[in-house]
This record gives sequence, structure tokens and C-alpha cells, in this order.
Amino acid sequence: MSKVFLRDYISTTPLGYQYLVNFYYECLKFKDCKIEIDLGSLNWIDANLCGLWLAMLDDLKEQNKLSFYIEQKYWLENSTKYPNNFHILFRNQFISLLNDMGNIFEDCKDARKSSITLKSFTIAEVDKFVEYVEEEFLNHRGCQISVNDKNILQTAYLELFSNYEIHAKTTKPIYVCGQYFPKNQQLMFSLTDVGIGFIKPIYEYTQTMAIPIATPQKAIEWALEGKHTTKKLCLGGSGLKSIDDYCRSKHGNFHIITDGVYTYLDTNQKRIFNMLPTHFKGVTIHLIV
Repeated sequence: MSKVFLRDYISTTPLGYQYLVNFYYECLKFKDCKIEIDLGSLNWIDANLCGLWLAMLDDLKEQNKLSFYIEQKYWLENSTKYPNNFHILFRNQFISLLNDMGNIFEDCKDARKSSITLKSFTIAEVDKFVEYVEEEFLNHRGCQISVNDKNILQTAYLELFSNYEIHAKTTKPIYVCGQYFPKNQQLMFSLTDVGIGFIKPIYEYTQTMAIPIATPQKAIEWALEGKHTTKKLCLGGSGLKSIDDYCRSKHGNFHIITDGVYTYLDTNQKRIFNMLPTHFKGVTIHLIV
């Protein structure tokens, strides 16, 4: 069995994203084998990043015929050797999905109510996705918001989900999960697809215009305007803009990662764009309030 290490402090930041991408490319060096994911040098991981992490692992399974294993000492609660371990990976179903065991640990309830369960949904599972967003996310104890705000977010995420197969040019599922930090009273909810990103479809759609959208940053800005869509004969999409507007109104943050760009809001709500040295396919978004 080969071994790959996940190290350092993996948070919902450009650096935390890069740590996961580095892990992905390290695993790409292997084929047709089982890999032990060693968490001995990992100090922390935001649980809302488990969707992105699982998307990477599923991609590696398909591309390179890999399987993965994490020793129980890292995620079993009350481990004598690792008292402050990563039991969150058990509580949010990551361990079950990593090992293709379905939900055999579904009876392991998150008594702390700090996680939003990790799930993946295909485009045919729209009803299940809607139920998940309502029950797991919008009714979570960390999401104490008005009925109107819930309706705004429900509509926005439904629009993103309904269109992702067309925009992302993929039939693979999307991955969603989240985490609530009671001490900070902060909720993070993340969604990842493994499609083609923003720039390719947006450039193709705008290349006959006077000024085509030709860079990843411009593609993100174009998508956030809320009046555009690459779907022909359709009104402009507003899902991303609705989420961005909501996060701004709550003095939160909205991160978008695609095509080698990681963008987020600074303390003055100015959108910052970071270029990444390496990146994973598709689009990842983080709502933080």
C-alpha cells in the first residue's frame, strides 16, 4: 500500500485550497493501487472542504484506478493516541463515502450539530437536492435567517443545480457539505462540480461580441453580474449574484474557485482575485456567513 500525506492547516482560503490541490497531484503519480491517506501531520481541516476533497478522490479513482484508506485512529472518537482527531470526517459521512460504503454510518448522529452532511447529487436527483438544501443547510442551527432569506438562497442554489450539467458540460455529480463554528457563530456551505469551469463556455458564448470574455477573472465577473447565461434562449442567470448579494448583506463572504483563480471579498467587500499555481477542475463555491 502506498502512502500520501495530508499536512498543515487546511482552511477555506487560497492556501488551504492549494494544500488540497498539492495532495491531488501527489496522488496522480500512482496508478492501480490502494493509497493510505496519512493525517498524522494534519493540524486542521475545515469540514466544508470535504466536498472538494471527495470530488478529487472520486476523480482519482476513475482516472488512475485508485482506492483510498484512512486509519481509524484518525477519525474514531475518543482515540487514546489522537484525542483531538478528525471525528468530523466520521460525523459528516466523509469516511463512508470515501470507502464506497454508502451510508452505513448514517446512524452516527452529529450530536454537536456542527456539520452539514456531505452528499453528492446527479442532475436527476433535483428533488433530493432541494430537500437537502432545505433540511440540512437552511434549517441548520447555524442558519438562523428569515423566511425571505431562506427563499432567496433556496432559489439561488436550485438555479445553480438545475443548470450545472449544461454549463459545466458534465454528467458527474456535484458535491455539497458544510460546517458550523459555534464559537465564531460562522457557517460555511460549499458546493463543487467537476466540469469545465467558467472561461471555456463563457468565451465561446461571447467570442462574437465586440469585447469577448477572454480571461478567468473576467469570466467570473461576467457570471456575477447576474444577467448573463451561456444557455441559449434563456433569461440571464442570477444564482451566483443572489448568493454574492446575500453574503455581502450579512457582512459575510462568497468565494469562487475556477480556472486557476481564487476570488473572495476583502474586509471592505472588494472582490480580490488570486492566481493559483495549480488547480483542480471545475468550480467550487463557498458561502460564509
